[in-house]
Amino acid sequence: MNYRLASNTNNIHHTEIMDDINKAIGNVLDNLGDYHISSKMGIIGASAGGQLAMIYAYKYNDHNNINCVASLFGPTIINDWAWYSSTNIWLGGKVGDILTEYVGQAWDGDVYESISPYWNISSTSQPTILFHGNIDPIVPVYQSQWMNGKLNTLNVTHEYHEYFALHGFDNTQSEDVIKNW
Repeated sequence: MNYRLASNTNNIHHTEIMDDINKAIGNVLDNLGDYHISSKMGIIGASAGGQLAMIYAYKYNDHNNINCVASLFGPTIINDWAWYSSTNIWLGGKVGDILTEYVGQAWDGDVYESISPYWNISSTSQPTILFHGNIDPIVPVYQSQWMNGKLNTLNVTHEYHEYFALHGFDNTQSEDVIKNW
């Protein structure tokens, strides 16, 4: 599935992106007979898509059919001030500039927390699998490590896989992701 990219110019932010995902899933559900598939789904994403997959599953699962979720090096704590306020040469500027465009407003800890997967999981959340590179220069690996700890604490069925990798995986690591997903 695809979604519109965040854009201040086009007024596309978190809410509109969640609507895109919801409409795509609704379309699949409306066409189950044509596609010859089950209504039970898993959702997976990489990087920003990982965050979107998790927050959709944990908070916006309006059709109540997302049975599991996977994130490949996706951010889990959008209200991470240290990350937000950092400059990242890989991104060509401040992380906060990108997050501000995605959220649709500058820093507001409560708003940013409300769209953070970390703060929206519960003991009844879907089984989750996380994959992250431990030298990721874009999304700090500690975000997935903390998410893993919280999933442990809440007794949510989950797996955590950490690789010696940047923000992406080599062929062997990618094969491992496919095998484990």
